[in-house]
Amino acid sequence: MLRCVLCKRGFIIKRMISTLFKKDNYIICDDCYKKNPLDICLSTIPLNNRKMLNIISMFSSDIITNYKAFIFEYSFIVFKYLNLEPIIIDRIFLNNEFINSMNDLSLLLDKDLYVITYKIENSS
Repeated sequence: MLRCVLCKRGFIIKRMISTLFKKDNYIICDDCYKKNPLDICLSTIPLNNRKMLNIISMFSSDIITNYKAFIFEYSFIVFKYLNLEPIIIDRIFLNNEFINSMNDLSLLLDKDLYVITYKIENSS
């Protein structure tokens, strides 16, 4: 029996003969997975010198208490965009300071930036 990381309840994975010895890394139950759906969103912010800041976020609301429960989905997204050399940040506070620092980094690297995050927080 496995224990869910979010709700701490035990759950069982149903197996068939073909998947009996297959190793899966389940850490959240189906109920928690349905209560906390992924909301993958791509936000694009224009920067100076014709560069773009692309932010890929996984959640739109702040219901989740343990983002690490979705590490499989997070790693899938990271590997999908790995050839773009993404910057990985847990939570982004979207303000002028962050945008200015990403603008400077974009000018330094002379390329578009891709940031992968769990959640975008708007702050003034």
